[in-house]
Amino acid sequence: MLSPMEWIMSITDNGSEPIVSATEIHVAGRIGIAVAKTLKGYFMMRYGDGEQTVTIRWMS
Repeated sequence: MLSPMEWIMSITDNGSEPIVSATEIHVAGRIGIAVAKTLKGYFMMRYGDGEQTVTIRWMS
């Protein structure tokens, strides 16, 4: 269950891919899992900034 402090802050499109900003890295991980499961692809997670940020890339 999500905490009230865990939420998506913004969704933007940089022209080639959507950028989703969330308040917690765990929210980003759950989004990656859901997208990969729904769209039958896979995703990679890369942590940065002492595990304060995460980049998730989905591929089909």
